[in-house]
Amino acid sequence: MSRKEKDSWEKVDLKEKQITGCLKEASIFRDVPEKQLAELAGACFSFFIKRGGYIYRRDRDVPYMVIIYSGCALVYIGFEGTEEMLVKIRRRGDYIGEMGVLGNQPQPCNVIAQEDTIAVLIPKLAFCEFLKKNHNVVSALFQDLIGRINQSSRKLINTIYMEADGKLAYSIARLMVSAQKCEEGMYITVSQKNLAMASGLSRQSVARVLTHWKQENWIMTRRNKIIILNQDAILNTIVLNEMK
Repeated sequence: MSRKEKDSWEKVDLKEKQITGCLKEASIFRDVPEKQLAELAGACFSFFIKRGGYIYRRDRDVPYMVIIYSGCALVYIGFEGTEEMLVKIRRRGDYIGEMGVLGNQPQPCNVIAQEDTIAVLIPKLAFCEFLKKNHNVVSALFQDLIGRINQSSRKLINTIYMEADGKLAYSIARLMVSAQKCEEGMYITVSQKNLAMASGLSRQSVARVLTHWKQENWIMTRRNKIIILNQDAILNTIVLNEMK
């Protein structure tokens, strides 16, 4: 980690009970008794990461897994010679970095704090020892992995065959899982640049589709936010594209 990256991190002292509560919200730990989670929490560390700071850097060995305690992190993936693509948004209770820890491989993604974020770090050794005693967590990890593979396959097909509005609707539908409530209904926190990366579209195409949706009163836009006014219309756009 470079000095600049270290400057965006600051150690915070969360209580063991607070960390245990956060771990319990992670899908892979939901069936683990609280006593065992408390033991794992005792081996964890917590850090505050400033907005824009890197939580992981691609192709680096990082000996820890992360659970988001508060804030929001963006996960980007890219290959040599290609532009990065936004693939996931992670919020409280979401986990990141399990593949690098379990596979003894460099981190495959860049993960950046979209806003000021507190992350719980589970050291690699502690996590691996925990898995030996909790086989149900291994099963949960496999189920999540299978789900991600299936989702990636669907996204690849959609990217090939869908028109611009369908691709954008599909990306927004995925982000709705992390939507926050607001007076108008719900909103997602994402920039047009990140939407373009997630959809495989140009920023001009994203702006054109969003403008049309605003005219149809499906959405409203704020700085780095999209307020969903008509969720059914957006989802129906996906269906209509799949029928073409």
